[in-house]
Amino acid sequence: MMKKLLISIIEVLTFSTAIYAQQLNVSSELSAIHPLVIAPVNVTEHQPQAKISSANVYDTLNYFFNKHYYRNTSVGQANSNFYTIKSPYQTSFGVTHCGSVFLNSSNLVISGLTGLVMKNPGSPSPSVTVRLYLCNVTGLNLPIFPPLDSITTTISNSTNGIYRGGTFATPITVTGNFAVLFKAAPALAGDTVRLFLNNAASPTSTNPAHTSAMRYGEGLGVLRFLGNWQSNTNTFGSGTDYEFVVAPYINFSYSAGASAVTPSICVGNVATFSAAATPTSLIEHRQFNFNKFTAYWKPFSYNPPITDSIYNWAFTGASPATSNLRIATPSFSAVGSQSGVMTAKYRHSRTSWGTSVSDASTAFISITNGSAPNLSIIGTTSFCSNSPVTFTLTAFGNSTYTWTNPYSTSPSIVVTTGAVNTVFAVKGENGGCISTKTVNVSVNPIPVVTYTVSRNIVCTNATGGPSVALIGDPVGGIYSGPNVSGAKFSPTAVGTFTSVYTYTDLSTACTNSANAVIVVQNCTGINLNTGLSDMLIYPNPVINGSFWISQLSGRNHIEVCSCIGLLIFKKESETEETRIDLSGLPAGTYFVKVWNSDGLQKTVKIVNQN
Repeated sequence: MMKKLLISIIEVLTFSTAIYAQQLNVSSELSAIHPLVIAPVNVTEHQPQAKISSANVYDTLNYFFNKHYYRNTSVGQANSNFYTIKSPYQTSFGVTHCGSVFLNSSNLVISGLTGLVMKNPGSPSPSVTVRLYLCNVTGLNLPIFPPLDSITTTISNSTNGIYRGGTFATPITVTGNFAVLFKAAPALAGDTVRLFLNNAASPTSTNPAHTSAMRYGEGLGVLRFLGNWQSNTNTFGSGTDYEFVVAPYINFSYSAGASAVTPSICVGNVATFSAAATPTSLIEHRQFNFNKFTAYWKPFSYNPPITDSIYNWAFTGASPATSNLRIATPSFSAVGSQSGVMTAKYRHSRTSWGTSVSDASTAFISITNGSAPNLSIIGTTSFCSNSPVTFTLTAFGNSTYTWTNPYSTSPSIVVTTGAVNTVFAVKGENGGCISTKTVNVSVNPIPVVTYTVSRNIVCTNATGGPSVALIGDPVGGIYSGPNVSGAKFSPTAVGTFTSVYTYTDLSTACTNSANAVIVVQNCTGINLNTGLSDMLIYPNPVINGSFWISQLSGRNHIEVCSCIGLLIFKKESETEETRIDLSGLPAGTYFVKVWNSDGLQKTVKIVNQN
């Protein structure tokens, strides 16, 4: 049964000399194929037990069939209903050749071609001639004429599609990408065939009619009209990327190799095996090896095909006992000569009806009868950077040792810390089984500590001096020194006192400290009146040219006069305490006069020792 489907095609053609924008109304149909109608495949299989072995592959690359068949599903089965178009298509555009491109970067022997085709019902001739062409392609994957060779065949079946093709008189070797093309060659004007193509959409298609299963187009479908080649991308509607169902008969030899990267290890250690298969560009390519196809496209079919990994390891005396990775890393627990057998598998592109070729290769590994020593290192491994420290590291767990950085064969090494973290390593060997132990010695920075006091010069408590606030940063440290309690200094006696702030970084245990000096004096002077009785002037005599006036309130006017009454300094102050600088004046006797907004005043004689 066939269901008609009309598709309007907007075609944008880009050529070297002009750009054409044309609309083609191509009659397209859904046509069925019986999956068992396929050209036979010859298989040569070898499984020698050797480190390098080879096999010959004879295959039919049904890549474009498989993408449609396995990526589209119908009820209870994979999809064997394909789009078809009539050829030759009677239009002023003269659509002639149709086909698809295969990707290749190896020497590949092509012995023939085949394609999915049927005779169009109503053709007057009992059979219609079809030609298939093998062509090289440009860098844009467009076919190059003249072709490398061609096959002429006939098609008489008009109920469903079958594969039709043949072999070349002499096989053709290609070294790059190539195209396989259809062209109908009817004897009568009414003779036509239907060429099969899949329903691929471009991976980025936003057309709501394209499901995720359809977005498998790769820009590999091509057709020729007006004598020019064009990619099928967007040719059959926005987002379409149809590919014609053609296939070459190919032949190539491949070899598989396995090697033990670590040929001798100890019990309980991890070995490394490496697999290889050449030509890798064919063995690991989705268009050739069906094992790679299923991993790449992840078929949606109702009955998924049975496939395998390309690289298949089997180990004796190891865990895990198998691996599908190119680089396998089993851990061996048994002594003696153990083996790793690697099978590199190529599966034909029609795996449901073909035969897979597998190529086995074996590599051996020697597992020695022993175990590596269990080493340990003791010694202090964390220091602070405030000064170099000499320390000792000692190794245990074996009878012999080899240290690096510095080199030594003694159990212990003596090292002096530097400014950076350093890794020290010691190696122990037991009958060929070697283990290495490392230790990282870290050098931690000391914390940055600052220490300030609210005032450096203060009167004794007996002469009205207050306690001094101590301020250390970072917070959380310890204050210590004479007359220090918590974060306060009490000026109980005359003298010069040094206090210390010590801070320890809890994360590194590194400590740093800072000092502060406080001078305590008796604050005595000559009071010329009793106003502002709480005001203090200190120190007196003046030290280093400056003194403080404290215990003020409100707004105060301050003047300093010489002993003969000459005004030499004045200022206004609204703070409780203010500093007066006489460092620019000569030594001698001066009078300090202070009065506030209430009219209270006080005059004090001071001696400047500057």
